[in-house]
Amino acid sequence: MKTFMYTAMAALATSAAAMPGIRETDSDLLYVNLLVDPAVIEDYLNPAFTLDTYNGKAMVSVMALHIDKLEMQLPFDIWMPTGSSSYLAKTVTYAKHGDEVGYIILSMDFTSLTESLGCSATQPGVICEHSKYSRDDTNVYVSASNDVHFNATYTIGTEDADADLLEWVIPRAYKFLQDGVGEDSTAYHGAQDGKDDPSLVQGVKVDVTDLDTNMLSERFGWDDASWELGPCFRSDGLLFVDHTADKI
Repeated sequence: MKTFMYTAMAALATSAAAMPGIRETDSDLLYVNLLVDPAVIEDYLNPAFTLDTYNGKAMVSVMALHIDKLEMQLPFDIWMPTGSSSYLAKTVTYAKHGDEVGYIILSMDFTSLTESLGCSATQPGVICEHSKYSRDDTNVYVSASNDVHFNATYTIGTEDADADLLEWVIPRAYKFLQDGVGEDSTAYHGAQDGKDDPSLVQGVKVDVTDLDTNMLSERFGWDDASWELGPCFRSDGLLFVDHTADKI
């Protein structure tokens, strides 16, 4: 049933008569934030996008989370549950397109094969994989194809994360996609409604004590010397409506 449902979702999302949106409910979001040399990301970006920096640095976030629920929007504002859920490691960087403030989805590692196939069908340019994923209160581990891995050990604190950081990261109303690299790529943008809800802009500090990953180097060619660990946090949840990304 799940496979059938996500196949239907993918077909709708790639057709001219695509549904208005998919409502996504996420929980237990861990943001492992890496500060990157801006020149590295700028060389990657499509010219339609402008790099958005945090304190003068580009940022790449690996978000470890659980997708609790996906719902298809039907006529008359009816939301139909798809029955789909998955653990997910979502890697993004931050950019703007004109007045649109958003983030570029670089890769998504799902525990659900159905979700990874749906991602591949609907998210051009995004590395979508069915990966091994484990997470508890102190560690998250992702293992993907070609020996790509992400392994972070951390302590979740009780102190609120920096308010400016939360405001910079969370309420971004657009997702950007990029199929290819630089001037040779094709750029897309799509709205993600609901992220401006002030109740979503919350989180506590996370102290990452050990990080072992080759994700950036193996997938994007960004070597370890180009980035350093930045301020990390955990957020309770996220709720938004994801719309199909259109070519820019």
